[in-house]
Amino acid sequence: MAGETSKQRILDRLSNLPDELLCKILSDLTTKESVCSSVLSKRWRNVWLNVPVLDLDSRKFPYKNVFKSFMDRFLGSENEQQLERRRVRHLVVHNKVNDDKLLKMPPSLLSSERLVNLNLYCVLLDHPESVFLPCLKIMRLKGVRYNGGDSTMETLISNCPVLEELSIVYCDDLESVCVRSQSLKSFKLRSWYDDSDGRVVAIDAPRLERLTLTDHVSDNFIIHSIGPSAKVIHDYCEMEQLPHFSNLSFLHACFQETAWEMLPAFLGCCPNLQSVVLEFDCLPETEEVDLSLVLQCFQSSLEFVHLKTPCDRRMKKKGRPLTGTSSKMKLAKYFLENALQLSRN
Repeated sequence: MAGETSKQRILDRLSNLPDELLCKILSDLTTKESVCSSVLSKRWRNVWLNVPVLDLDSRKFPYKNVFKSFMDRFLGSENEQQLERRRVRHLVVHNKVNDDKLLKMPPSLLSSERLVNLNLYCVLLDHPESVFLPCLKIMRLKGVRYNGGDSTMETLISNCPVLEELSIVYCDDLESVCVRSQSLKSFKLRSWYDDSDGRVVAIDAPRLERLTLTDHVSDNFIIHSIGPSAKVIHDYCEMEQLPHFSNLSFLHACFQETAWEMLPAFLGCCPNLQSVVLEFDCLPETEEVDLSLVLQCFQSSLEFVHLKTPCDRRMKKKGRPLTGTSSKMKLAKYFLENALQLSRN
């Protein structure tokens, strides 16, 4: 009895707080927990409706039609601006269903004036008549389908004037991915499937600081502009010619045994490279790779090289043969003999 009285006092104290503070408290909870607060008392009944963080996950609902009804209520129809009315700043929509049952987003979603963070998973976007997200800084799109094809994504990205972080995962239905942004600082593209024919990735982002590619689909990369400190190319497995990174000064690349022959191609596309860190899963004999080429960065700019290979203990523990010792020496000799600006300290 005494315990219940104590809890009631705490609840009463919380209830006396202003709505703005209560909304901030509920923002740290899941949307489901936030909604549940409405049964605490009459004071709490509608507070959660003004929480600026909305995380909608179909896995939390017993049936799809219940989730769809919930979505319609919160996102509104084509002409309703429910997000604006609720002052939502952070929106996550996670739709865990099959491709033929993608949840369609209302066009009004793409004209929110307050939205700062948008995460969409496995939903459908129509090509909108009007797109403008003036405050959006972070956008993550995973498994999103676009009714208007390539132009829908391009229009969406180019109409986010302050966008800083963009992540696109599983967009394998597109023929091209065109990223044009004057504000973008970080871009991540991840694709696994290999049934696409000749997809093109074009990047025009002069302030880009970080570029992460895990792409097993695209055949062509066109770099119109990126920032001078864009550093990362990750898990690229095509043997075609890489784009030219004239402003790249630092490169950290990881090679598996089967991709080791790509080393000259990676270094050759960075004519002004100053510092390089190379990690090797396993070094084969260097006869398999042409180490006779003297690359442009060797003659003019390369000052630092760090070669990382798996230690013998870890290789033995995994039951793998202890090979590559002679290769390590040949590779080190290749850099020492040809990189004229290399620091010997």
